[in-house]
Amino acid sequence: MNRLVKLEYRFNASHSISGARENEHVHTFTMTATAGYEDDSKEQETDEVLRDFVKGFENRYLNDLEYFEGAYPSIEEMGDRFYETLHDELMSKGIKLMSIEISDNPMTSYSVSDRIMGTCLNDNVSTKNYNMLLKYRGLVLGEEEL
Repeated sequence: MNRLVKLEYRFNASHSISGARENEHVHTFTMTATAGYEDDSKEQETDEVLRDFVKGFENRYLNDLEYFEGAYPSIEEMGDRFYETLHDELMSKGIKLMSIEISDNPMTSYSVSDRIMGTCLNDNVSTKNYNMLLKYRGLVLGEEEL
């Protein structure tokens, strides 16, 4: 990728932990997406896709949306689902979605990425982090103990 762009969108929506309307509360969600592409003309297309996507959630009660059927629309669930949906849609247009970060208040955010982890200055720490991720994902590590 020759170009990276970080775009941020805000939308108001409500949800409830219990799924009951009497527990509904409103948030101003912030979604930040980082995307990469080769051609500068893709920045506007990236913005249009992301802006249209976010509009679908504006002023909605998220628990009622088919998009979240069977799940509580927490920022974690939103981040995972948003990433999967937008990754495929952008990829079909030659745009690589690098990450999605979503927050429902200034103190809490959730980030999703297809990158394993950022590297550390210490190779041993990077290796340990990588092995921990493999273990978390249930993949075979070999004989080494973490």
